Amino acid sequence: MSPDALKHNFQRRFNSIEEVEAENMVSDERLGSKPVPFGFSHGLWCQLLSKMQPGDELWTFSTSEESWANMSGRAGISLVRNEKEIDCIIQKMN
Repeated sequence: MSPDALKHNFQRRFNSIEEVEAENMVSDERLGSKPVPFGFSHGLWCQLLSKMQPGDELWTFSTSEESWANMSGRAGISLVRNEKEIDCIIQKMN
């Protein structure tokens, strides 16, 4: 696998925290009667939000097709500041 295979490729910028949460609501009786943003990863989401500063952006990301083909793919949500990733939540991996 090439060294670049695990680099994140930003795919889509969200317009707001509310938009991210709306697209990532999880319903599970173990979490209670109401859906929870990011479900069992809600604590990680809150940690990510605590790092946000004015001007920061939230983006979806994925590693390369090569990484997925080699069973090391990752995808999720990144906190981006000045075009650099500050932190992320991994939502999918193989």
